[in-house]
Amino acid sequence: SGHGNREVFTFSFWVKRAKLGTVQLVLYIRSGPGNVGRVMFDASDRLDVESEISGSAVAKKVTSAKFRDCSAWQHFVIKFDAVNTNCDIYHNGVELTDFDTNTEPTNVDHYFGGDFQHYIGGFADSSTVDGYLAEVHYIDGSALDESSFGQFDSNSVWQPKQYSGTYGTNGFHLDFSDNTSTTTIAEDSSGNNNDFTPY
Repeated sequence: SGHGNREVFTFSFWVKRAKLGTVQLVLYIRSGPGNVGRVMFDASDRLDVESEISGSAVAKKVTSAKFRDCSAWQHFVIKFDAVNTNCDIYHNGVELTDFDTNTEPTNVDHYFGGDFQHYIGGFADSSTVDGYLAEVHYIDGSALDESSFGQFDSNSVWQPKQYSGTYGTNGFHLDFSDNTSTTTIAEDSSGNNNDFTPY
């Protein structure tokens, strides 16, 4: 019902991919053509975090790494802080430092966290995630690293842990745990009641 923090956010999700080589939107925000924010796997299986205003990229980070393991769950954290012109990406507890494109966010109002439609897993029946998503967190107004959402076990395997912080105005937590009906599966468990409509 109103804008949250449009400069600072954290997006955390677990994914098990089932198909490679296609554009797959994990998070997509749109105010109109050329005014978008997105977190996606591109057709080369790289993770792409991008913000566009009037068709121009005011943030674009494309990993050099390609994520092609369809046999295991993978965890990603996007730590976005436009106030300090910085965006960090973590994969399974390790910060990624090699990027094919590395445009840090401009200190402006982006579309992430704004009073715009936010989509999870695709947009308008296109660019859908072919696979599984779990433990999707959007933290509005806080730039957090991977340690808020996971930890290494005694075998040095990255494991999820319960997030204990707050979510901010437009934050949400989708744990997909209530399968009572097709409408309850996308309820927000953060306490903000920012429920999604499943398609």
